[in-house]
Amino acid sequence: MIAALNRWRERNRLRWERQILAVMLLRETLNMDAASGWPLMRATRLSGGAVYTALARLEAAGMVTSEWEVRADDRPRRRFYRITDQGAIMARHRVRRWLAGKEETP
Repeated sequence: MIAALNRWRERNRLRWERQILAVMLLRETLNMDAASGWPLMRATRLSGGAVYTALARLEAAGMVTSEWEVRADDRPRRRFYRITDQGAIMARHRVRRWLAGKEETP
C-alpha cells in the first residue's frame, strides 16, 4: 500500500509541474511578464502548497528562475517566476505529447 501511495504522489507531482510549465510557456508565448504564484494557482486550479512546491522543484531542476519584487511600500514582496530555455523545451515536448494523446496532462 505504501508503494502505491508513493507512485500516486510521484504521478501527481509530475502532473502539477507539467501543468505549471505549460502555463508558463503559454504566458511566455503571449509575451506576458514573469508570473507570481497567484496567477499560476488560478490558471492550474491547484492549491498554493502544490504550486509553490512544484515551483521550488522546477527551480532546483533549472526549469524556472525566480526573483523577488522590489517594493517601496509596506506590502509584502512577491516572488516572480520565469521559465528558462530548458523549461520551455521541456514544456513544448510535454504539450506535444499531450496533444498527441500520449500523456494524460501536459
